[in-house]
Amino acid sequence: GEEFVDPADFAQFGTGFGEPNNGGNEDVVQLYSDGNWNDNAEDLRLFSIFEFNSAPTLSAIAAAFPPIEISGNLIGVGADGVTDIGNGLDGLLIERSGPINVNDNVISANDRNGIVAVESHDVVITSNRIGTDTAGALSRGNGEIGIYAYGGSEIHIGGAAVGAGNVIAGNLREGVRIGGEINVDIRGNLIGVGSNGVTAIGNESSGVNIEDSGSVNVADNVISANNDNGVVVRSSRDVVIESN
Repeated sequence: GEEFVDPADFAQFGTGFGEPNNGGNEDVVQLYSDGNWNDNAEDLRLFSIFEFNSAPTLSAIAAAFPPIEISGNLIGVGADGVTDIGNGLDGLLIERSGPINVNDNVISANDRNGIVAVESHDVVITSNRIGTDTAGALSRGNGEIGIYAYGGSEIHIGGAAVGAGNVIAGNLREGVRIGGEINVDIRGNLIGVGSNGVTAIGNESSGVNIEDSGSVNVADNVISANNDNGVVVRSSRDVVIESN
């Protein structure tokens, strides 16, 4: 059944819920519920956290709720982990939400992108096969980008821990595209090669494309066999590329 948020959970943030710049208290969290702004603090469903006035408020809300977990799914391939039965749009769309952990999924063969994260925060994407079969050996590319992150903060694609990296290969555009004001770490992934780190399953465009962005780290990845550039940086700042 539906779960409801206890208004007491938000006592520390004040009582003025409302539309942005339209009569609400701009120092408290703005909540989006069931497709409409809900000004009644007595009836708030579980929600996507939509908009905050300040970073401290964002951090406080993120700490108050456990992350959404998306793990162990086959998104775009059949139960055998190989057969192409892709979805008509993106495999996974995350919009103005977080924290979210996306772990150990196969997200392949979808008509558009594998994963899209738009203006979201605290998104951790680890141990997925994005554009390949379950084994990370065969190309089952998504029709556009493997992972596309635009705006937001604290986006982690892969990680330093053993096994945290993603296989991002075989996609029909970039393996990873980053845009907008963002803080993102791309670490320990196999981009353009299979799970053995050797088999060429190149993305059709660049491995990593960073454009009109900032605060991006690209480290400890294998970025090979892509059909365009390995890494592209355009009109961006505070980009660190090391040990790939």
